[in-house]
Amino acid sequence: MFTKLCKSIKYGVLAVVILVSSSLAGGPQSQFPQGVSTTYVPHEILIRYTNRSDMNNSGILGQIQSLIGGSGFVQKIYKNLPIAWIHSENYTVSQLISKFRQLPGVEAVAPNYIRHIQGATNDTYYNDLWAIENNGQNNGTVDADIDGKEAWDIERGSHDVVVAVLDTGIDYNHPDLADNMWDGSAYNIPHHGWDFAGDSNGNNDDDPNPGNDDDLKHGTHVAGTIGAVSDNNRGTAGVSQLVSLMAVKVFRPNGYAYDSDILEGVDFVADLADQGVNIVAINASYGGGGASNVMKDAIEDLGNKGVVFCAAAGNEDNDNDTEASYPASYDLDNIIAVAATDRNDELASFSNYGETSVDVAAPGVAIMSTIPGNDYASWNGTSMATPHVAGLVALLAAYNPNSTVAERIQAISSSVDHIDSLEGKVATSGRINAKAALEAIGGDGNQNHAPRANAGGDQQVDQGTEVTLDGSSSSDRDGDILTYQWHMVSKPDGSDAVLVQENTVHPLFTADMSGDYIVELVVNDGEINSTADRVVITAIGDITTWSTGAYGNNEDRRQELKISGATQLSIHIEGETESRYDYIYIYDAEGNQIAKLDGNIDETLTVAGSSITARLTSDGSVTKDGVTITITEVNDNGGGNDENITTWSTGAYGNNEDRRQELKISGATQLSIHIEGETESRYDYIYIYDAEGNQIAKLDGNIDETLTVDGSSITARLTSDGSVTKDGVTITITEVNDNGGGNDENITTWSTGAYGNNEDRRQELKISGATQLSIHIEGETESRYDYIYIYDAEGNQIAKLDGKIDETLTVDGSSITARLTSDGSVTKDGVTVTIRSL
Repeated sequence: MFTKLCKSIKYGVLAVVILVSSSLAGGPQSQFPQGVSTTYVPHEILIRYTNRSDMNNSGILGQIQSLIGGSGFVQKIYKNLPIAWIHSENYTVSQLISKFRQLPGVEAVAPNYIRHIQGATNDTYYNDLWAIENNGQNNGTVDADIDGKEAWDIERGSHDVVVAVLDTGIDYNHPDLADNMWDGSAYNIPHHGWDFAGDSNGNNDDDPNPGNDDDLKHGTHVAGTIGAVSDNNRGTAGVSQLVSLMAVKVFRPNGYAYDSDILEGVDFVADLADQGVNIVAINASYGGGGASNVMKDAIEDLGNKGVVFCAAAGNEDNDNDTEASYPASYDLDNIIAVAATDRNDELASFSNYGETSVDVAAPGVAIMSTIPGNDYASWNGTSMATPHVAGLVALLAAYNPNSTVAERIQAISSSVDHIDSLEGKVATSGRINAKAALEAIGGDGNQNHAPRANAGGDQQVDQGTEVTLDGSSSSDRDGDILTYQWHMVSKPDGSDAVLVQENTVHPLFTADMSGDYIVELVVNDGEINSTADRVVITAIGDITTWSTGAYGNNEDRRQELKISGATQLSIHIEGETESRYDYIYIYDAEGNQIAKLDGNIDETLTVAGSSITARLTSDGSVTKDGVTITITEVNDNGGGNDENITTWSTGAYGNNEDRRQELKISGATQLSIHIEGETESRYDYIYIYDAEGNQIAKLDGNIDETLTVDGSSITARLTSDGSVTKDGVTITITEVNDNGGGNDENITTWSTGAYGNNEDRRQELKISGATQLSIHIEGETESRYDYIYIYDAEGNQIAKLDGKIDETLTVDGSSITARLTSDGSVTKDGVTVTIRSL
């Protein structure tokens, strides 16, 4: 058994420990409740009796009344521990201790100390699990890790093993934690644990979920390091990939824990252990306050129930040998005190240490883990180091269930990687090594270990697809042959589903409706069933509406909308985002952006194809109620052709947009294009491209232009810069006829309209059957910089005009091409070019 080297702590002295002002890693600073000292609660004490048999209610009540009077006090007796809590406004803490410490049957009396989280600053820029496997990423040192990946080749954990997290609660709905939460339903515990600090007065309730309170995210981060779910295609993985996490919330909304609340949590764990729950470790990532023999004895009792107490050494860069930090500094055989190292195996700059009082070190800098709200963060602290040890205890208990508390601590302590920087800093001079610890404790050679089911990854398929499930990654570390038991838990409509060949590695079923199909796999090694593994198959059918709802900060989410068989869609977007900061993007089926909208939105767009993707992004400040996006199929209302789209309204546009829309009239040979509306002059532009992709117009400012182009389709494009925006434009196309019913190909007039900077557009004009044309050009361009070119049917240039123009030319043939070019400065109203047959 590993023996600690003479921790010299004088428990009779009420050691004063300066509390760190930051209560949560990365969260806002919390202050102590008004009127409360920096170490303990005034007017309150905790009393430990020698025997619980001495603690009948009437006897204690009589003692209190005889010592401090018949009224003016509140008392509480713990369920499992021989401990009582007393509050009296009429006496100071020292007066209460003096009165009660001499009573017969009283073993210890202590203040109700206030403890704080052992976290420090956060760093959201690290997105890796270097503590599990350090490949030198982010300037780290190769193998400066706990050999977690190598350990998983030996043991991945078990749901039969429970770790209690005494902390700020756990977001048990987090998708990376939900499947590894302890199930307390057999003990009438509905929410995976208990809340012993539900409000500022420490009242209790049955829900230890902290919500999204910034001061209460710490416990969820700790839980993820111990046992985040693995192989689920998201987030992180805990040290123990399979474990049952028990949420024991002992921190009040102000971000601090009182010993009276912590003792209730310890009492809760002790009671469940007595009922047979296999609780192998407590993670205690907190500290502060003085020594309390009441608390020390309660922790010691847990050791007799099989619980290793993993405690954070503290974050004050102190030597705990000379300035103790509790509970880590209690000299108990079932406590393992943990310092923090960085990715280079250096002692963290903030970490407490102690050659005789701190046992081991573990990674505690830039530790990525879960936080409430389905999110993740990278934090520093001995709070982050300690759950690596608690997770390792869980692995050891799964690998050798018959091992003792002493054997588990000995396996961890004797197998550390010896690190030069830790010489004289921790008792073992080392950082934990999970693989070596498993090898040190050894498996139970006579034990048949439960197999591990793996139902494969979640899938997303089209409605009507035949789905093949994959159980081939299921395993049994004893090498036993497995049998497979698949079960369809639910279909989208709740009906029964048929799994073809359901007792094989690869069963089949048809996803005949849209929605989620939930399937479970249990494997059996001939004696033991595995824990069920669940996979979700999502069949995608037609989704025509997406309501974002009121959104939060820093969101980035998207939704595909689809109408099978449609060739064009009308898209209506209505609602509100924060103008110029939060955006709605619309992408066509190929991923091209066709709209970027913000502010008050009420827009209708059209797009070719049967599907779009809508996306919402938000920044870190103001939020709004969001938008609803609805798609409908576009028809030509004549029942003939669904492909015609003749109008595009850009609507009021946002900053930095680049969107486009094809307009089309099937069978047309020439189109008349009318563009009307407004963009920011010289910064935001409307481009028109013909069917071959040639640019035929670039317009800006106040626009009221009519153009003509050969072919049956055009593409219109809107671009904007990062400043002023306008109401946008409406573009309408109509088919050009000769009004005599004879020939639709003649185009005799081209008006360039007021043109923009850096344009280069052209138009063919034609009179079928003509042998010679008269060409009249009238209008204005910027002299010597912007030009009108005229080319004959063979492409020969016959004129280059600029400035004020009023010219008539003649040319042989039936067609010409007119061209406008402009530079990057002054623009004019443009010209009109007209041809007639001679």
